[in-house]
Amino acid sequence: MAVGHFTEVVPLVNAMQQPLLQLVFEPGQSIPVDFCWMVRLGFASANSWSDDDDFLPLGVWGPGQLLIPHRLAIQPVELRSLSNLVLEQCLIDASDGESFLSSHIEQLSVFFKLSRVRPAEKRMLKLLQWLGSRFGATTEQGVRLPLVAMNLTHRELGHLVH
Repeated sequence: MAVGHFTEVVPLVNAMQQPLLQLVFEPGQSIPVDFCWMVRLGFASANSWSDDDDFLPLGVWGPGQLLIPHRLAIQPVELRSLSNLVLEQCLIDASDGESFLSSHIEQLSVFFKLSRVRPAEKRMLKLLQWLGSRFGATTEQGVRLPLVAMNLTHRELGHLVH
């Protein structure tokens, strides 16, 4: 599993004058798992594998959300950019970690429940409803889900409802 090239690395400085990273990714690139990230733009996913090499979706994160790889409930993990993505390295405290873990457990619960929905068409509809509630915008016609901005292809959607 090769890590994709970074299209841009911008050094940042936090309040304690420690250099932080801002990385820009293209769709499908691997994201380093050694840092805590704040999603500034775009969408990222986390995945793992079972002992039988079955694909296991662990979550999807978007703008304004923390992504803390070492707090993901299942290891090993692969982080990938779903779309053009800007991540900013961040320093976290205990409450950030607890909040992330709680949110991640909720996502795992959703994916577990999705894996039990039959038939596949109903499972896909439930996934789209969940994504809409998480990342969509409410309009007069309902919820507008930014599928194009998220770069959710048939393949990506298939992985999420596997």
